[in-house]
Amino acid sequence: MSTYADIYCMDKDGTKARAAFGERLRALRISAGMSQEQLGEAAGLDRTYISSTERGRRNISLNAITKIAAALQKSPAIFFQPKDGAKR
Repeated sequence: MSTYADIYCMDKDGTKARAAFGERLRALRISAGMSQEQLGEAAGLDRTYISSTERGRRNISLNAITKIAAALQKSPAIFFQPKDGAKR
């Protein structure tokens, strides 16, 4: 099992970090009761952008992170915090 540090600090090419970010985004979107299309519209981004980010295919910008966080009514920091019970 990977720890938080393994994912965000020791991933040289960013693959694990993008996948972890995407998983976190998907979980937050679903908990907000939003579809990819609804989130994209609320954030001013295309649905396909949300989809590819959730799949870990996109190296998302800080600007896009803040737009998505605002659409979810969350702080951008939520994407980088370990899930409850996860190792740090």
